[in-house]
Amino acid sequence: MNIKTRQTDWIILFFILTAATPHIAADNTLPVVRSRTMNINYQINIGPVHLSRVELWYSHETREKTAEPWQLYNYDLDKISPIRFVAPGEGVFRFLIVAVDQRGQTSCRTDGGGMDVANISAEVKAQQTVFIDYTPPQLFLKSPRGEVANIQNEIRGKAESYYIRGSLYRQRREWSKAAQAYSKALAIDEQYIEARLRLGDVFYNMNQFDHARQQFELCLRLRDDSQAALFGLAQSRMALKQFEQAKASLEKLLKADNQDAQAWLMHGDAAQQLGRKDIAIGSWQQAGRIGSPMISRTAQERIDNFYP
Repeated sequence: MNIKTRQTDWIILFFILTAATPHIAADNTLPVVRSRTMNINYQINIGPVHLSRVELWYSHETREKTAEPWQLYNYDLDKISPIRFVAPGEGVFRFLIVAVDQRGQTSCRTDGGGMDVANISAEVKAQQTVFIDYTPPQLFLKSPRGEVANIQNEIRGKAESYYIRGSLYRQRREWSKAAQAYSKALAIDEQYIEARLRLGDVFYNMNQFDHARQQFELCLRLRDDSQAALFGLAQSRMALKQFEQAKASLEKLLKADNQDAQAWLMHGDAAQQLGRKDIAIGSWQQAGRIGSPMISRTAQERIDNFYP
């Protein structure tokens, strides 16, 4: 996407390199990104030496399907594409790259003095909008016998109709209706891992933490390396004050992806609850090093509050 600004003659080329698929979201308009972690690529028609900084901003759609205010996610320190983004959740996300040159001119209108005090008007349009859905797809091998395959396809089709309905309710944060829809999908196909992950997430948002824990544990029986299930299980165990078990789940997750700042932050929280000061501080520091400005501030607040 080419963005020509009012303040400068810059052109920003903006695109996402990730596990993007040609699928579309529930509203049939948005591309789906099938990953929680992604590299956002951009190209600016002036070199890094002439840039003061490059910022990534994002906005998450609310329950009422209105866009939240723009939030600064992070700075690209080397000012060379790409910049990494870890989604704080699923749903509709808008993205905006803001370039600032050595004279302080910005590639879009901002209010404030830049860096952490700048604000971007809600009227500024996104350079890219996507639907983030990082629940992993489930693979099924079709039987060579046409009759059996047709039965399997029919069962999956019925389950998917409830799954889609549940996803619509979940996107609107209508948790009770979403839980009913996902449960119906699982009644038809109990190995439908995407529906089970969603059901666990819905139970967590309904503060039914033990039910959530059970669903994520069932997911891990189907796929023991599911990062989404490990993260959900850790969250549920933290809410249930099962800190040792939460820490173990997070360590397995971080072994697979050590760049997950949210997991490092929660790992520090679990260690702090267990009285393991050195581990807590180390995990929060790691979250601060690799996380967004918001996660970095949160991590530093943890350190200052618990171990001043």
